[in-house]
Amino acid sequence: MPDLYIKNVTVFDGTGAPAFMGDVVCANGRLRLGVPDGPCDVIDGAGLSLAPGFIDTHSHGDSCLGSMHNSLSRVSQGITTQLTGNCGDSAAVSSEEMVCEMRSGLTPSPGLDGPEHFAAFGPYLEYARSLPLVENSAFLIGHNNLRRIVMGYDDRRPTPDELARMQALLRDAMRHGALGLSSGLFYTP
Repeated sequence: MPDLYIKNVTVFDGTGAPAFMGDVVCANGRLRLGVPDGPCDVIDGAGLSLAPGFIDTHSHGDSCLGSMHNSLSRVSQGITTQLTGNCGDSAAVSSEEMVCEMRSGLTPSPGLDGPEHFAAFGPYLEYARSLPLVENSAFLIGHNNLRRIVMGYDDRRPTPDELARMQALLRDAMRHGALGLSSGLFYTP
């Protein structure tokens, strides 16, 4: 049974093809072109446009996942997916000291009471999945996080052993679902 019918709307389908006038049905969390096969709520989309969600490829929303203001500010702009952990900083793979610093700069968010969620990517992803998130989230691991955990703020090249430890932390995070590494080479360390 359909949940929603949007009629007479300008559709941007996300493929790069020109926009077209159409009708869209939302049923069971899926969208399809066409008309409903049963009763549902109707929106007349005349003069409006419909597009797939937008992706924010430069989000710092990983440290405040689950905060309603964080989600609402995103989805009210049509952003349905965020790529977090940018500029060499990420919430995941953080020491307890780093989590305390994160907490001091933010409005309390669910989960920030438990630094154990942030020490490695696996527990962080479990924490993220436990939240009632509105938006989809993908995660990068911050280069600065890895370096700070292994070397602190030392202004020098890593030793071979330190580099191997940073690589192991990143490898573990990627095995658990992180998409890659972000850098912010302007930022300390």
